[in-house]
Amino acid sequence: MFNSEFLVRIIIDVVLIGFVSVGFGSWLNYKYGKKLKELEPQTAEQILRKENYLNSKRDVFFEVIELINRRFASSEWNGPQVPNNRTIENTRPTEVEINSCYSKLNLYVDDKLILEKYPYLFSGDSNPVEIGDFMSLLRTDLGYGKSMIDSENYPYIFSND
Repeated sequence: MFNSEFLVRIIIDVVLIGFVSVGFGSWLNYKYGKKLKELEPQTAEQILRKENYLNSKRDVFFEVIELINRRFASSEWNGPQVPNNRTIENTRPTEVEINSCYSKLNLYVDDKLILEKYPYLFSGDSNPVEIGDFMSLLRTDLGYGKSMIDSENYPYIFSND
């Protein structure tokens, strides 16, 4: 009734169809199962872990800003906007503080550009425009979007004491 060649061909076709359907099903499960996993509500533990991470990240960014401000407060400035009676603060951050903060940044930062620009801000060549650019990077990394002040107009505020 059926010759052996016909039976072998049917078996091969069934096996191939089986492999294709299992492979396609696995691919669909992987692709859409991953998306469904992302849509699952987070547990209280996951929310707390994420919240602690973001709070720690914010604290490190505040520390970075404080060090940068200390560096600029202890620098010589000249120009028409600088008050004549400006007192230079003696609050330059130490090498240990700068490097410790850089290590903390490495733990939390998502934007590699922040890590690249950070050391430059402590060199003698940086200026308030770089501070504005850097602040914008920090805001974006925290998820708040770019700075509301254009980096060209980012003010360094002098005290008129």
